[in-house]
Amino acid sequence: MSTSRTRSQVSIEAIFSLLLFMLLSGFFLILYTNKNIELTDRRFQLAAELVIDNVVLSVNTAILEGDGFSTVLELPAGIYGADYTVFFHENWAYLNLTENSVLAAGPVLNSNVTGMPAKGMNLVVNRGGLVSFE
Repeated sequence: MSTSRTRSQVSIEAIFSLLLFMLLSGFFLILYTNKNIELTDRRFQLAAELVIDNVVLSVNTAILEGDGFSTVLELPAGIYGADYTVFFHENWAYLNLTENSVLAAGPVLNSNVTGMPAKGMNLVVNRGGLVSFE
């Protein structure tokens, strides 16, 4: 009888150990998945900030240089494959990354900016203090 009882005890301990291992594995899998999602979101945010910084730099340079100044601004077709839009409101430039709800913003020196930059090559032009994209 003691052999049977010992086998039962070993089986219960083995099942308990397996269950504990599965619970810990699940816990670490959830932690890994959450961290991976955070890193992906941060990667999108940094890329969006880089694009809006380039837009703001080009617009502010055109404003500071004055009438007749133009510069080329090249924007990516997408941010890691996601579509985005750049728009201006008052003295701010905004980038909205539609698939990830990412919003990046940067200050513009004045609100005399018309149009929206397109993906690809843009010509940023200052004509009489009004900055536009061609």
